[in-house]
Amino acid sequence: MKQRAISKVPKHARKVFEGVIFDLYQWDQELYDGTHATFEMASRANAVGIIPIVDNKLVIIHEEQPGRPANTGFPGGHIEGGEDPLVAAKRELLEETGMEFENLKLVMIEDIGSHKVDWWCYRYIATGLKKRGPLKPDPGEKIEVEVVDFNTAKKLSKNNIYMANRIMQNVASIQDLLDMPAYKD
Repeated sequence: MKQRAISKVPKHARKVFEGVIFDLYQWDQELYDGTHATFEMASRANAVGIIPIVDNKLVIIHEEQPGRPANTGFPGGHIEGGEDPLVAAKRELLEETGMEFENLKLVMIEDIGSHKVDWWCYRYIATGLKKRGPLKPDPGEKIEVEVVDFNTAKKLSKNNIYMANRIMQNVASIQDLLDMPAYKD
């Protein structure tokens, strides 16, 4: 199922800057007193985040990239131009863990930007490990894969967007993750 494109940028906004990661949009906005002002918002490629479950444990990654602190999280990354989020999720899993899964269930579409940044993450639960192979990280990534129990992942998820904290802080077990309903528009 192809997911709809999500954006907080108004349709009438003009792109005034196109960058490698961020684009900047501006638009005329009528204010409450009838005057007008120029509003703007940054936008970036949406992302996917995947919670992989293998043998009743969770797969996490420890990742380093140049120019930013090392982090621990679930596999994920940006959706390439025109790519379907499910295809991106499968690609990111393969690149960052070397794993392929039978089932990926979309459970949340999360606003991970702010009121001034248009950036969304499609959150999936992956089950049914099909195949393990070598990692295929991007040239700017160093990745180590670890399989951890639920309680370890839950502790790591506190205040950690890379660990799907909005999901992990609201479930009490792997079974709760498996029982999450599929996202509906």
